[in-house]
Amino acid sequence: MQRYSDDFETTTDINDCRVWAWAMCEIDTMRMRYGHNIDSFMEMLSILGGEHYFHNETFDGEFIVHWLLMYDYQYTEEQCEKKEFNTIIGDNGKYYMIAIRFENNRYCRIYDSLKKLPLSVRALAKAFNLDMSKGEIDYHQYRPVGYRMDPVEKDYITRDVKIVAKCLKMMFNENMQKMTIGADSLEAYKLSIGYKTFKKWFPELTPEMDQKIRHAYDGGFVQVNPKFQNIHIKERGCVLDVNSLYPYVMRHKLMPYGMPLEFSGKYPGIESYPLYIQYLRCTFKLKEGYIPTIKVKGSRYFAENEYIRESPVEMVLSLTNIDLEIFMEHYEVDVTEWLGGVMFHGQYGMFDQYIDANMEIKRKSKGGKRQLAKLRMNNLYGKFGVNPTRRHKIPELKAYIDENGETRYKVGYRLSDPEQTKSVYIPIACFCTAWARSVTIKASQQCYDHWMYSDTDSMHLIGDADQYTDLLWIDDNELGAWKIESRFNEAKYIRQKTYIELYYSNKEEYEANQALLADNDPDASPYFRYDPARDLYYEMVIKCAGMPEAIKETMDFEHFEVGFQAETGKLKPKHVHGGIVLVDTPFSIRKHVTKTFTSSL
Repeated sequence: MQRYSDDFETTTDINDCRVWAWAMCEIDTMRMRYGHNIDSFMEMLSILGGEHYFHNETFDGEFIVHWLLMYDYQYTEEQCEKKEFNTIIGDNGKYYMIAIRFENNRYCRIYDSLKKLPLSVRALAKAFNLDMSKGEIDYHQYRPVGYRMDPVEKDYITRDVKIVAKCLKMMFNENMQKMTIGADSLEAYKLSIGYKTFKKWFPELTPEMDQKIRHAYDGGFVQVNPKFQNIHIKERGCVLDVNSLYPYVMRHKLMPYGMPLEFSGKYPGIESYPLYIQYLRCTFKLKEGYIPTIKVKGSRYFAENEYIRESPVEMVLSLTNIDLEIFMEHYEVDVTEWLGGVMFHGQYGMFDQYIDANMEIKRKSKGGKRQLAKLRMNNLYGKFGVNPTRRHKIPELKAYIDENGETRYKVGYRLSDPEQTKSVYIPIACFCTAWARSVTIKASQQCYDHWMYSDTDSMHLIGDADQYTDLLWIDDNELGAWKIESRFNEAKYIRQKTYIELYYSNKEEYEANQALLADNDPDASPYFRYDPARDLYYEMVIKCAGMPEAIKETMDFEHFEVGFQAETGKLKPKHVHGGIVLVDTPFSIRKHVTKTFTSSL
């Protein structure tokens, strides 16, 4: 079956939403095909069939689904017959696959390459060290029905599909054939240890047991030190980043395996079950000089991403033994009842062969091979944690009245009933993230007086990295060591995932730091400027969810604060007749709503 990388260029008018150009690159041969409307694209699909990839199918895929529904193709949950289609769309609206059986009986499947290559097209070209880069066009230029691409536009769309095609070709040559990078990584791991061994180590758990364990499953440690929050810090600092944090803990920490065993009361300390999840009812208060580490899901007192300093009432917690140890160290805790838990066999070495092989590739390779090795290592643990209880979205046409009073039709979605699929083995994901949190939390606590911010595998500290060599294991290459990611001159941290850092440098330092940033985060948003008065280069690195690139380009420390507003700049998807239009809307840095309580302690 032939494979293709595809892309649409679409209008930006909510009253005239349509595809004005498309390109299709055959992945094996790099042969290109082009067209200027969705009808010609769908005709080409019906001729070629095969497997097609869009980079962000959630956007482009809606144009295809709209076309299918408007031409009376019927949605089915079964195998497609003539003039039928089915989809895999998550309950969050993200597209994974569209399958179509055309009237001529030709069959095709359309996938999202972003699920296999989780980087922007621009970042892919850098990370894979390709001989081409992403271009630029004016997206808002008026292009009437019948418009034909000019040479610049044709070059732009050609680059987009060829960059993705070249990266996918490398993946397929590495036998990475699954729908997502997580599934690719899991399959590679199974092959490395053998399917029989995998089933022995990681038996399928009942839905009830999966959910019991899942209560203790949490993500990375992301927190701003209140001492430095919302302050323009005019001191030199550094960013330290753990080399491959999740692969490190899988390689070097004790990991669970086998069928878990439930216990009542407090963990009984059985040697053959050294890992456990403890449920407990307690009150607690943070010790002076310690970082808060506890979050609670579904609380009426706290937001889910809020780290708790003091419990308002007795609270029920579900903690791995790794999290429990840190909890007891950081808080004054009064346990009113031990509520039992689940314990596990533990073993080292289950991931050694897989991690070592990919680390060796990463050390010796550049470009595509190196990036694929990183993806395989970093995306394995998450696949173990996929929730087997799922719902998906089903597309259907919905009528609406447009601005001119005419009846139009857009794609709407309804949720399916919950369905139960097979789990992988949630204990691995649960303990992998717990061990990873412990690495970052313990290091942040060690550097407490100078610690400003942490995000999963990184710390942002006041001072130069050299002053931390006695506290931390710092090495550019060793798995699990802290690496100097960058050095900055000024910073401001507002909240989780929202900060700005300024880097001054002479030409040599500028070029070296630029390379560091690109290597550690190919999709980062640094903006480079030059100060001729001081003959200094400087760059602003900004992380702020939802902030448009156009705003980042002119952002400064004075305006980077809660309450900042811009009348335009944020593109928000709007479902309309034809597909999706990205509508220019206001952007603001809003204050996160924090629940409050009156202490009863």
